[in-house]
Amino acid sequence: MINTDWLRDALLPEDGPPHDIYWKVVPIWCGQSHDELAERLGDEYPCGYAAGFQEGIVQAMLRPEWARGFYFKLREYYLVTHTDEDLQDWEHRADETTRAIPIRRLSPGPPLDRLQGFVPSAAPTGVEETI
Repeated sequence: MINTDWLRDALLPEDGPPHDIYWKVVPIWCGQSHDELAERLGDEYPCGYAAGFQEGIVQAMLRPEWARGFYFKLREYYLVTHTDEDLQDWEHRADETTRAIPIRRLSPGPPLDRLQGFVPSAAPTGVEETI
């Protein structure tokens, strides 16, 4: 087997959201460790999964109506071969993800004002909140 550890290090920074997605989200949503996934599906699978998860978040933020509509189509598709209870795994994994990577933010104001439209402004300026 080819050692691809250098590739992971070249593609992902040592910390930050992509790193969190790779190390925390992939095992939550796949239900397996990186090593188990690599053994079963190939060394590149966890990296590809992390990239898809990250890009899915971007798509959902930029086109929320589309993402919501597609979610319902996807859910309907899975209900053909699964039960409602089976899809509760999605809910549990979503909860586990929010616990694994809590989001702390300051309300809008420099430098966050460049994210206008993406950061809700419910909290007074300079107040940190966890979502």
